[in-house]
Amino acid sequence: IMAGSVMTYGGISEKLMDFCETQLNADGFVETTSPYDWTFIDWADIDKEGPVCAEQILMVAAYKTLSHMASSLEEDGASYDKKADALLERINEVYWDEAQGAFIDSSRSGKRNVTRHANIFAVMYDLVTPEQRESILTRVLKNDNVPKITTPYFMGYELDVLGKLGEIQQIEQVLSDYWGGMLQVGA
Repeated sequence: IMAGSVMTYGGISEKLMDFCETQLNADGFVETTSPYDWTFIDWADIDKEGPVCAEQILMVAAYKTLSHMASSLEEDGASYDKKADALLERINEVYWDEAQGAFIDSSRSGKRNVTRHANIFAVMYDLVTPEQRESILTRVLKNDNVPKITTPYFMGYELDVLGKLGEIQQIEQVLSDYWGGMLQVGA
């Protein structure tokens, strides 16, 4: 599998990243460019007007992954680290809402809508400060006013993050209520 470099490994990783970078707008954010594009994070009421925070966080994670791949192959991944750091700085400037103590979905609409998705990804990929992590835990993940995750698909990410944050009792409760509830009705 390791053919000697990120670039020569069929160029697959870099070609995918090159494509993703064609989707960057003038502000450096991933944004849909065609009426046929579909921004899908989860079946949730995410504010998708303009660039969506969860996508930007995934882009930072992709840059960091390519940097790690390059490093593992004893190559220079500094350009990916630089792009990740610059994008993360912009994400914090545009999407971090200090008053809500969380990342908002989109800044373009002016709604300042907070869902769990971007916040889960930010914690999952270690893209937050300790203060942000604590705020996300208390003001998003333990906040019943923030809409709950409704799909088993994204619930897995939430449970992963809860485990990372040491919230074992909350995980046990979700497993009992959510998947236990499915079993009770014959799933």
